[in-house]
Amino acid sequence: MQKEKLKFYSYAKRDARMDLDNEAELKEFKEEYREFLNTLWDNIKNKQNEYQQDPGRGPYSDPDSFDLEKKVRNNDWFYEDLCKFLNCQFGYDIYFFKDNFIKYGGEDKYYGEKFYPDQFGFSAPCTNLNHIYDRYLILSQKYGKNKDEAIEKVINWVIGSRTIGGAFIWPKTMNRRISYNCCRGKFYIEDRVDLTLLEIKHYLEGTSKKEDILPNRIDEIKWLDYFKKLDPSNPFKKYVDTFCFNSFVDKNYMPYDILKSDFADKKKIVIKEDKTLYNKENSIYKIEELEIVERMLNNVNILIEKRSKQILKEINKKNNYTLCDQLYCITFLF
Repeated sequence: MQKEKLKFYSYAKRDARMDLDNEAELKEFKEEYREFLNTLWDNIKNKQNEYQQDPGRGPYSDPDSFDLEKKVRNNDWFYEDLCKFLNCQFGYDIYFFKDNFIKYGGEDKYYGEKFYPDQFGFSAPCTNLNHIYDRYLILSQKYGKNKDEAIEKVINWVIGSRTIGGAFIWPKTMNRRISYNCCRGKFYIEDRVDLTLLEIKHYLEGTSKKEDILPNRIDEIKWLDYFKKLDPSNPFKKYVDTFCFNSFVDKNYMPYDILKSDFADKKKIVIKEDKTLYNKENSIYKIEELEIVERMLNNVNILIEKRSKQILKEINKKNNYTLCDQLYCITFLF
C-alpha cells in the first residue's frame, strides 16, 4: 500500500502549505512579504521603543501559531505533516492532530499525551523590530548594505526555515510560562538551535551544567527520559537519529556552533564548552558585525534544509511500506 509522496513545502503563510517548486505560488507570497519588509526598513530610523503586544508580521504567520479569535491553529498542514514524520519514526498511526495539538494515541503514556512544535529558525521580522532578523535588517541599513539584497535574503531565509525540518517537538506543559519552549527563547540560549541541542545532550548524558535551563523543566525531562530507555548507552545519539538532527552535529554527536561555523564554505566548528557560552556579553543581539549575523542565519537555514530533506526522505521511504510492514512496525515498537 503506497501513500501519497510528501513534497517540499514551506509553512510560512497562514492557512497555507506552499509548494517550493511552485514558482507562481512563491512569487505571490514574496511580493506581499517584500512590501511589508520594505515598510519595516523605512521605519528603522523612526523606530519606537514602545512594545506592541501583538506586533505585525505582514503576510507571514508562524506555522505553529494560534488564532485567539478563531481558537484554532493557523496552519493545520504543518501539524498534520509533522504527525506523518512522528508516525514514521515511532510507529504508524500513533500520532494525530486534533484539538489544536499533536496527540499521542498509544497506550504508553510515558512521554505525554499532547505535543507541539517550536520553530528554531529564529522569530520572523515584526513591527517591534526586536528579533534577530530585524537586527540583521538594522545592521544592513547601518552599514549601507543594498536594501533589496538584504530583504531578499530575509524572505528566502524565512521561507526556507519554515519547512518541516525547522522545529523541535516538545510535550505540552501545565504552565507555559515555565516551559522549556518559552524559556529557551530567553536567557543565554536566545532561540539558538545549537545551544538547545547542547543542553539536551548534557541532560541525556548526565553532564548538565548549573547554568543549563532544561534540567528544571520537569515535563520536558520526563519526555527526554524516554530516549534513555530506548538506548541507555547513547540516548543523545538516539534522540538525534530519531529526530533527524544529524546535520547539526559532527560524527561524535557534538553540536556545531552556528556562530563560528560557515556551512556555505564547508567550515564546520563544534561548540566549545566553556563559561563564555553563558556570558550575557556574548548575546547575539550585541553582535555589531553584519557578516557574523548573516553567516549565522545562513548556517541555520542550510542545516534546516538538510534536515527537511532527511525528514522527507524518511517519510517517503516508509510511505512505500506495505500494510503488513506497517503492522509489523507497530508490533515491534510497542
